[in-house]
Amino acid sequence: MIERFPKKPSIVRVSALLFFMLVIQGFGEDESEKQPTITYGIETDVIYQYIWRGIGYNRGLLAQPYAWISTSDFTASTWCNYTLFDADDAVKQHEVDLILQYDRTFGDFTIGPSINIYSYPNETRAPATGELALNFGYSVNNWEFSTTHYIDFMEYRGAYFGEAGFEYSRTTTNENVLHLGMNLGWASERFNKVYSGLSKATLSNLVFSCSYEYGLTESVYLQPYFDVYHNINSSLQKINHTNLFNIGLIIGFGV
Repeated sequence: MIERFPKKPSIVRVSALLFFMLVIQGFGEDESEKQPTITYGIETDVIYQYIWRGIGYNRGLLAQPYAWISTSDFTASTWCNYTLFDADDAVKQHEVDLILQYDRTFGDFTIGPSINIYSYPNETRAPATGELALNFGYSVNNWEFSTTHYIDFMEYRGAYFGEAGFEYSRTTTNENVLHLGMNLGWASERFNKVYSGLSKATLSNLVFSCSYEYGLTESVYLQPYFDVYHNINSSLQKINHTNLFNIGLIIGFGV
């Protein structure tokens, strides 16, 4: 059962202030000479199971459409989860997310704050909530290393989740791309209490991922993939199963 926690405005106000100062100031760079360009795209992900931060939800047949538009370092996007068929006759956990992200690149380094709003249309026991997030990335040759930190600022204020990992990408001779990655996640006591019922902070899970991006045209692509989740903490293993496996296919269009 989802549990509410006492709200701590001081944490939220400081986090929000730092976040918006980062966005508004633009890291002290003059943007007046930049010519804004617009890119956009849409994807549909057809998957076997909805897995979020090592927690398994619906299994069966799910669709996860995603759309975005980017300009001047800002990206606005929406992501949805729609359960078409549930193999366990569980509640169909539909979800609609809204994300606004700001990315800045300094040579091989990238920093990207974002606001993420989560809503659950048919779930009365899962109120809408939101997180502030901050991503740091470093790219070298075919490798990308990154860490992202999330803190809830709405319904479950102070609930924190962090992750760090890497991705290796290799372009084949026919311009398709193979992606291999590994990610480590950890969570605060509040996050675990809300989403797993566990009253302690944990080093939570390892994720191993593999995908192959195949271009049909310059703007249309297919991307089959699979992910393996391993819950490190023994208590989370009992709650969320020791290992979770997911397989899916992304059909996308982007310019």
